Amino acid sequence: MNKFLIICLSVFTFNFAHAGLLIEPYAGMHLNSSFDNEGSDGDISGTSMGARLGYSMVGFMAGLNYKTGSLEFDYSDDSATDIDADVSHYGVFVGYNFPILFRVWGEIVVGGSAEVEDGGTFEKVSGTQFGIGYSLLPLVSLNLEIGNLEYDDFDGTGDATVDVDTFFLSISIPFNI
Repeated sequence: MNKFLIICLSVFTFNFAHAGLLIEPYAGMHLNSSFDNEGSDGDISGTSMGARLGYSMVGFMAGLNYKTGSLEFDYSDDSATDIDADVSHYGVFVGYNFPILFRVWGEIVVGGSAEVEDGGTFEKVSGTQFGIGYSLLPLVSLNLEIGNLEYDDFDGTGDATVDVDTFFLSISIPFNI
């Protein structure tokens, strides 16, 4: 009976000894990303930065994510004008840190906006993102995120919806406090 109590106490103590606040700032660039604007399509390039804030316990992590950046939407049709936009979105993520220096997470984007330089703003952003990270050094992680987002509710001229498929390569510094 005493061994059982000691094992239970050890597991309980281990779980809370490795629990804590997760703060993870990151910065990166969009690679091989594309968009579809109601029949017109093209490529996306640009940089973004953000942070994840959450809770981590025994490898599991969950919390909030916020990302902002400047993107350039290059239409494949030469007759269309390229668009520059300042985008931001936020969402809820869950993930797991494997003991072999890999980590995975998924995010549901629940809001945000995209302000187009030539006028107008997309007031609604939604979608999903999935990421994988590899720890290069004890405090640095190289990450790749794959996302499918939809920008909607355009308040400028016309009614536009833009579907975005993005690959985001970033470097982050995950702190577990």
